[in-house]
Amino acid sequence: MQAVGGFAQMLESTFFASHSSFMAVMGLMDQFSILRDYLGQALSMVALYRFVRSLYYRLTGRTPPVNPSDLSPEKFDEFQRVAGSSKKPLLIFLAILFGIPMLLSIIARRMRVKAFEIGPDGRPILPNGDRPEIARALHPFAGQNREPDSPRPR
Repeated sequence: MQAVGGFAQMLESTFFASHSSFMAVMGLMDQFSILRDYLGQALSMVALYRFVRSLYYRLTGRTPPVNPSDLSPEKFDEFQRVAGSSKKPLLIFLAILFGIPMLLSIIARRMRVKAFEIGPDGRPILPNGDRPEIARALHPFAGQNREPDSPRPR
């Protein structure tokens, strides 16, 4: 009888281990989908930047530095030999990727601080002018026992 019980426990342990590893893989896939969505939003910000830049060139009447229809692999190789590499696109991408969320967190933090201004007595003042109270005694109270309360009977 103990052999059957041991075998059942072994099957149960195997089931729980398989279930745990399956849930870990599903959690990993969920995190990858969140990363994909975040990168998609960041890249759409890059596309928005390109659109605004092209709109700026159209409105001011200036010509963009490069016409996309004139690009070819041969011209690109020639440009690489002459111009070298620039770090500006990388810096713009990093500024969009990290700068916008950081800017939003700073704005949210400042709004939170403004929502609860501190009065001269050290208590917060709510936006409607009220002061929050936890409890108020309706009559004077003076404690007589100076020892801390204990759950054990005396």
